[in-house]
Formats: sequence, structure tokens, C-alpha cells
Amino acid sequence: MKSRILLALLLNVSCCCMAQESLSVDSMLCAIRDKDQSIRQKIMPMLASGNQDSIMAVVVQMNMIDKENQTFVFGLLDNQGWPDGLSDKANSAIFLVIDHAEFAAQEKYYPVVKEKAEQGIIGKEDAATLQDRILMKKGEMQVYGTQTTRVVINGENINYLWPVKNPDQLDKLRKEVNLPPIAEYIAVFEKQGIKLVWDKSLSVDDLKAKMIQK
Repeated sequence: MKSRILLALLLNVSCCCMAQESLSVDSMLCAIRDKDQSIRQKIMPMLASGNQDSIMAVVVQMNMIDKENQTFVFGLLDNQGWPDGLSDKANSAIFLVIDHAEFAAQEKYYPVVKEKAEQGIIGKEDAATLQDRILMKKGEMQVYGTQTTRVVINGENINYLWPVKNPDQLDKLRKEVNLPPIAEYIAVFEKQGIKLVWDKSLSVDDLKAKMIQK
């Protein structure tokens, strides 16, 4: 009888410790997400103002925060994988850290991002965004129209939507991954005073040529 009680107590302590550990990881990931988003909210108005000194100061700060976040999240994924039972905010944090990482890390962790999107752990739009980001960095056309790039033409900063594979099907494809129509996406930039151009005729090479021009 005593042995059964002791076993029950041990199991209860073990379960409590596991629950506390999971809660701790969840809390840390939620804090990471807050830091990730807070710094990026600062940079959007800076981009609109065009003040290069202010932009660079925030970018330096953002890069430092990203590195700290990556150390924790990548260590977590490499050592134990994507934890089960996390809150939506904590799951979102893992995605955002991957999404804002360097190309090698994005490619490395994209399969698990896609898997979690298919399982409904994170949104389909998250995996679509990362897929587009990887394609753009590889110099290929994107699928869902989530990526933009900035071009300086005659001293004016102009943001272009990175070329899309199937422009005529874009809204249909975006709907499949819970993204709003492309016109609404462009309107978000305009509300913040940022000009975003979508030229359906532009190829990747055409856009790269514009980026070289001053």
C-alpha cells in the first residue's frame, strides 16, 4: 500500500515538473514574440520617413534581438524538436524567429514549419510567407505575393512586390492559405505612407536590373 502511494506521489511530482517546464518554455517563447514584434513596429514608421540614421539604429537593435531569440529557439528545435502543447502565441514565436532568420536557417527549418501548418499548429499563411521568402532569396518567383523589395529610382524609394509565378491566380492562391486579396495587402502599405508597386510584367531579372540602377 505504501509503495503504491509513494509511486503515485512520484508520478504526480514528475507530472508537475513537466508541466512547469512546459509552462516556462511557453512563457519564454511568448516574451520572445513580444520582443520580435515590438522592434518591428518601431521600424515601419522609420522606413516611411526615409531617415537613414534612425533606420540603421533600429536595424542594429533588431538584429541583436533576433540573434538572442534565435539562440533560444534554434537550440530548442535542435535538442527536442517543436514542443507539443504550446499556446498559440508561443507557436507563433517559433515561426517568427525562423521567418526572420538568415536564409540557411529558414531553409533548414522550413520543413517543420510546413508540417506544423498542415497540422493546424500555426497558420497556413505562415508557411506560405516563409516559402515566398526562401524563393525570393534564391532569386526565384514567389507564389503567394507576400514579399517585397525596395528600389531607389531617381532618389525615390519605391517598394516593389517581388515577381509572382502565377499573377492571374494570385488572389485564389492567397485565399487557399488564408491571406487577403493582394489589393488589400498593398493598401496596408499605402496607409503607412509606403508606396508599393505591383508590376505583373516584371520578371526577376527586370526587377534586379532596377535594383542596380541609381
